[in-house]
Amino acid sequence: MSKWTKNPPKKVRLNLFGEADANCHPLIFSNQQIEDAAFQHFRVTGFPYVKLTPHESMLEINYLTGLSTTELRHTSVAYKVAETYHPHRRHACANGFRSPFDSFQNDKLLRHAIQLELKSGAITPHLHYLGLVTGTQACWNFRPGFALSQYRKYCKPGLTVLDTSTGYGGRLVGFIASGFAGKYIGIDPSTLTHCGNLKMASELGYSNAVELHNLPAEDVRPSDLPPCDFAFTSPPYFSKEHYSEEETQSWKRYKSGESWRVGFLLPMFRLQFAVLKPASISIVNIADAKVEGQIYPLVDWAVDAAGKAGFSFIKREEFPMARRIGTGGHLSDKVATEAILVFQKPKSAGRKV
Repeated sequence: MSKWTKNPPKKVRLNLFGEADANCHPLIFSNQQIEDAAFQHFRVTGFPYVKLTPHESMLEINYLTGLSTTELRHTSVAYKVAETYHPHRRHACANGFRSPFDSFQNDKLLRHAIQLELKSGAITPHLHYLGLVTGTQACWNFRPGFALSQYRKYCKPGLTVLDTSTGYGGRLVGFIASGFAGKYIGIDPSTLTHCGNLKMASELGYSNAVELHNLPAEDVRPSDLPPCDFAFTSPPYFSKEHYSEEETQSWKRYKSGESWRVGFLLPMFRLQFAVLKPASISIVNIADAKVEGQIYPLVDWAVDAAGKAGFSFIKREEFPMARRIGTGGHLSDKVATEAILVFQKPKSAGRKV
């Protein structure tokens, strides 16, 4: 190894082996030139929405099905499938933050996102770091890979699945990838989200296996739904995320944590309990939420509400989130997790209509 390896002279470039190399030529374009070119590109082309074709979505889902259980826990494969049908996700934001779309309109923030991408090694076509610049926080989608792992763990072919908060289609993509060919019943009050999931089901050939209700979960009557074998959802975290400005949104309907707990969370569990068959499993992804400086114990509230609805609490598992951003814009090794709560309807309980 060269004597320059640990402390090379400033003007000496190192080759791949860490040695001073006279043949290692300087880069042609500076980061500033690349940043300027990228900035001009995005200003001309506009916001970088994800737009997969149906055949690209099908290929993504096929690839997802080949991953192992361990790989499914962390993969982002097929995330872009759901993104394709929900461009409005990039217009939504967490309480008190800007949306990625709004940050894109700001020249300084757009350049900051490009700089972070450069530090990470490449400028992605859809500017992943745009949702991470100062003052920006998007509403996240559920990763289809983790959803698939849960379907494989708790479901059998031909079962009917209930999702009381479909959101941006991550669990629907996971259902399609499961290949169980049963039925997915989804409920969501957002008009854009409802239309996006309908279009996804249609273009991917799953219209006959998907039944969607464009209503708040607390407004759906058990008699409107068929008997279900499995419930799997991730409800809104009180008012932490603002998915849309429609009055049917739970953050619009319920101004306090307690009113949300009584008006949304408990009715959601009661709906699940009413339509699930005896001995069926319900799993819920939820986390405590910090809203305007106050911590709301949503995990404890969910366990309590499920118990009041009639469920037995089985266990808590962990849902690994994306790696966090560290100093300098680099991904750190820390992985945040959220709760996956597993409940079961007693064998002796019948269907309530």
